[in-house]
Amino acid sequence: MRKTMLMHAVLTFLLLTLVACNAPAVEPTNVPAETSNTPAPDASTYPLPAATADSAYPLPTPQSPYPGPGGGAAGAVPTVAAESGPLVVPTPGAETGVVIGKFLNNPPDGTGVVPIAGRILFLGRVISNAAGVEGLVEIDRLTAPNAVINADGEFAFIDITPGSYGVMIDTVQGPQLLNDPETGVSMVVEVVAGQIVDIGEKTFVIPSNF
Repeated sequence: MRKTMLMHAVLTFLLLTLVACNAPAVEPTNVPAETSNTPAPDASTYPLPAATADSAYPLPTPQSPYPGPGGGAAGAVPTVAAESGPLVVPTPGAETGVVIGKFLNNPPDGTGVVPIAGRILFLGRVISNAAGVEGLVEIDRLTAPNAVINADGEFAFIDITPGSYGVMIDTVQGPQLLNDPETGVSMVVEVVAGQIVDIGEKTFVIPSNF
């Protein structure tokens, strides 16, 4: 009886061992990495840095001697309210000068001579080229000396640093260097400390909307 039970146990052990050896191997399960459905940010949509005051600051604009404004471009003519009454000419300081004058216009349409009232004038500094020859006028609208022509066509630039300047007028195309209507050459003045430079009365023949 005892031998029978022992043989039965041995047979059972051998049978289980055989089954275990013949069982198919179990492959390890690869768990896919977790992915996100959120798209990556697009670098092209990133906001650019805001413009700084320095980058937005207008640079000085070199101007070559312009043959005088001619013809009005589309747009509003830059004017301001013209003061009435006689021009008050200030006394120049010991280290600065004054420039005065009177500008009229006799437009080609035959409407008659009128003061160029309410227009803004600038003094652009005359600069030299590499050879030392004066031939350009440089202007920065924010810092250049300016004057407004009054109702009678008169104007005065005050507290001007001595030097050579081109007389410019603001137009729909920006400041333009004026030609002397009597000589046809660029209107340039030499400012001297403690003195008044009188350009005199000049009558231009240019369109009213220049």
